Amino acid sequence: MDAQQSHRERVASSAEGEPGEVGVERLLSALKAPGGDDERDGDLKDRRRAKSLAECPDRAAKRVQFADTLGLDLEDVVHFSAAEDPRVPPKALNRLQSYPPDPGRQSPTVARLVPTFAVPAEPRDMPSLLRDRRVALERVAVSGFDVTGTVRTLKGDTVREEVGVRYTFNAWRTCVDAQAARVADGAGRFTFTLCAPPYLERGSSVQFAVFYRTDQGDFWDNNMGQNYVLRLDYA
Repeated sequence: MDAQQSHRERVASSAEGEPGEVGVERLLSALKAPGGDDERDGDLKDRRRAKSLAECPDRAAKRVQFADTLGLDLEDVVHFSAAEDPRVPPKALNRLQSYPPDPGRQSPTVARLVPTFAVPAEPRDMPSLLRDRRVALERVAVSGFDVTGTVRTLKGDTVREEVGVRYTFNAWRTCVDAQAARVADGAGRFTFTLCAPPYLERGSSVQFAVFYRTDQGDFWDNNMGQNYVLRLDYA
């Protein structure tokens, strides 16, 4: 009898203690578990702060506009007149004039082409030259590196006519043919122009000869085999 009663008391005490122990463990686990009240409060604060911040506006897109689409000119042209002298401030001129001259300074030299031959022929000699050569150099004028001249021809029974000047800058290693143009008077006179390069070295020269091509053949005036020579000189 006593043994049965003591057994019932132990069972009852154990049955009554289980709910209490289980409830405490659940409470502790709930407090320790992640995502509790502290984290929920932090999430709410972050959400409120994000909503209170102003939204960043989108960056303005870059636009490229061309001048012609706006009705503007694509280039600016400035015209200078040779008759207009540059405007120099008087102070600058006075300062330049105040410097003493330098006796050791040489004046700048200007390169030019100088003919080494005499005037090709007198007018009275031209008919005889044309009978012998059918073509003759009549006149030459030199201005800097530009050479102009006239050529006379004796036209025979020919349909094809080509008049020009063959010239070289490097002693005939290479050469160029320049065509001559007929003068309007129709007297068998042609004009030509030679443009020599300005980068010729000292001691260089320009040599040329006149040709006349027809159906009967090619005729030359090369200054009796010596060519017409223009020497580079410095003034």
